[in-house]
Amino acid sequence: MRKQERRARSWRPRRLLVASVYLGLAVLFAGCDKHSSPNGYEAIAGVVGTSDAEAGELSLRIATEGRVGPEAQTVFCVVNNHTEIYVNDKLSTIEAIGVGDAIEVIGCHDSSAGLKRFLVSFAYIDRAEPLPPPPDLSTPTSRTTLESGEP
Repeated sequence: MRKQERRARSWRPRRLLVASVYLGLAVLFAGCDKHSSPNGYEAIAGVVGTSDAEAGELSLRIATEGRVGPEAQTVFCVVNNHTEIYVNDKLSTIEAIGVGDAIEVIGCHDSSAGLKRFLVSFAYIDRAEPLPPPPDLSTPTSRTTLESGEP
């Protein structure tokens, strides 16, 4: 009887070890997926090649490794009423986007109906614009008028 008890006791740690190895492998393979961006959204930066405000379409030239200029990859983009477009941190419309503008867009790829296009949800253009003129400080402000006692 004692031999059987010893055998039973010696198999318990082995069973526990085998079970823990299987559990560890199951967790490793089932729980370690490559995470992608949420809902397939992606950021793309490029230069506007064409812009059709009425159709809400843009084409962007994206420089990839070894390809610059006319050999750059072209991405066709679609802009709709829900797209947020900013030019120099000011909310704008698609009409403000010009050919040659450096642009950054965020959206997702859509390959429905056999067309490959990029649905834009956010676009940002940073243009070099001159600074506004400085304010005219020669006229008194309302605070100096009150301090001097004059109405």
